[in-house]
Amino acid sequence: MTERVELSRPLTPAEERAVALMSQGWSQGLNCQHLGEILGISERTVRAHIKNAGAKIPGDLPLQHRVVNWYRGGATWTFPPEVD
Repeated sequence: MTERVELSRPLTPAEERAVALMSQGWSQGLNCQHLGEILGISERTVRAHIKNAGAKIPGDLPLQHRVVNWYRGGATWTFPPEVD
């Protein structure tokens, strides 16, 4: 496993649980509704946790890909700066 990129701020315990569960269930097709049922919270709250966690993870990948890649230790990839 490669080293994860540094976060702009630490994840909260709730964000960590949501990110971990989403990342583990990614290949099994678990959606936010399923995650909410497992965690005992609403789908809306799951989405908020994932969105807040994603805001702390640098990179230009779409939100879910960025979060899963970060959790699994992969690259979160950032577009190179534009050159004039």
